[in-house]
Amino acid sequence: MKLVLYLGWPSALALVVYVAGLTLGQFGMPPGRRISTTVYGKYEALGICVQSVTGEASEAELARGLVDAAVGSLDLPGSRRFTLPALIDAGCPGEPSHYGATAKARRVADRPDGRGQTPSPYQLHVYIVPRASLQMLGLEADLQDRRMTVEEYTVEGREPNVVLNGVTFGLYVTTAELADSQAVYRFFLRALSMHSQLGAPPRPQG
Repeated sequence: MKLVLYLGWPSALALVVYVAGLTLGQFGMPPGRRISTTVYGKYEALGICVQSVTGEASEAELARGLVDAAVGSLDLPGSRRFTLPALIDAGCPGEPSHYGATAKARRVADRPDGRGQTPSPYQLHVYIVPRASLQMLGLEADLQDRRMTVEEYTVEGREPNVVLNGVTFGLYVTTAELADSQAVYRFFLRALSMHSQLGAPPRPQG
């Protein structure tokens, strides 16, 4: 009986903690989704989350529908870090890293025991901001010219050969811009063709 308690109780406790972590953790995965085998911590499919900087859920849900309508039919040839069609959710696991007084990109881990927090499972965070904020952030006035920001990055190598790799990107945009489905579609076509952004080819886990 003592042996059962000694061996069984820690195992049961570990199971409870694991399940609680999946349920309450910042990046608990919804059912029916798969994690990438080539990029640590990411969804297998292109993951896009949409969030309002004001925290308004209704605005985020409206924007999610607009993004879904614009990119739901994307299907491009070539090897990429994710599959299509995209997964699009309202609500992101983290605040915008380039919005606020202490804004800066975050370093995340590139493997389970790596340095930094677990990366967001999404490849792209879409943040809904007021028009004035686009000017404050120094972003391009037109969506067709807008560049993505690096929200999260990993570090490879050692000094003096350190390489920073963007793993989670951010798009700061207004609701009115998202309502132009053709402009949003063209934006994603451009982003998916750039190896420095969403179009980067898959890299094996090290």
